[in-house]
Amino acid sequence: MFKESCSNHVLRKTRESGFNSGIKAFKFRYKNCRPNYQLSSKNGKTILITAANQVLEEHEIDERILRNNY
Repeated sequence: MFKESCSNHVLRKTRESGFNSGIKAFKFRYKNCRPNYQLSSKNGKTILITAANQVLEEHEIDERILRNNY
């Protein structure tokens, strides 16, 4: 659902900012990289609300999700 895959995101954060940053990124993605999300609109832009109620802005959402749902 994210533009950057969850595993690549965690790896990048770990390399850029260290182990603790990688663990935080992993926890966030683990809770939010799952089905049961909702697409909605806010100020004319698409937003995605994850199963854990985190809001992703349109620029963070993978194009495949945007294309398949609209």
